[in-house]
This record gives sequence, structure tokens and C-alpha cells, in this order.
Amino acid sequence: MIKQTLFFSTPVSLSLKNNQMVISWKDRADKVTRPIEDMGCVVLENQQISVTLPLLNELVKNNVAVVLCCLLYTSDAA
Repeated sequence: MIKQTLFFSTPVSLSLKNNQMVISWKDRADKVTRPIEDMGCVVLENQQISVTLPLLNELVKNNVAVVLCCLLYTSDAA
């Protein structure tokens, strides 16, 4: 199965619920969920993105690469 790459370039809040990533936009009331087992890579480009620790732990357990970008839009850590 092909894994998804999720790319976030706008301010969002990312959390965990029922083994799924919950994506909440800070300027809208919308919420979207995505199954973690379908993810291969998550790229966080915006400095105003918030991520919960339980979500990060679940991403690590499922071998999902998490790429953090700095202000110069280069990867800072993985």
C-alpha cells in the first residue's frame, strides 16, 4: 500500500483521537481526521502549527517520518 504524505503550510492544530490524526484549522471550525496507519510522512512548514505529544508518540510507533521546517523553509529536524 502507498503511504500518504501530509504537508501543512498553514496554522493548524494536530492531535490524536481514536488512533487518528485530528486536523483543526485555527481560522475555521472545520475538523478532519486521517488514519495514522495510512501515513508515511508528515511535513510541518508553518511555525504556528501545534502538535500534541500523544500524536507524536503514535506517529513514531507507526514509523511515520515527521519533518520540521525552519523559517528558511529547510528541514530542521526529522
